[in-house]
Amino acid sequence: MNIPSGEIIEEAVSSIVNLPAWAKQDQLKELHSAVGDKTQDFQDGYTLGLQVARQVLAGNDALIIANVKPGDVL
Repeated sequence: MNIPSGEIIEEAVSSIVNLPAWAKQDQLKELHSAVGDKTQDFQDGYTLGLQVARQVLAGNDALIIANVKPGDVL
């Protein structure tokens, strides 16, 4: 299991503002499909979790060598 560092989490928080509106809407639709209506805090946590995962993937050597972008995976 890979536990993200505080730095990765901070980078994720900063990069959420750069997510396209369509991406935010799509991931919230997926969340709603999976678990129904949730509070805004839950939705924000879900968005942050996905963004942290993207940050972790962006630093994965195997994905970098394979030229796979985090947005292609998540």
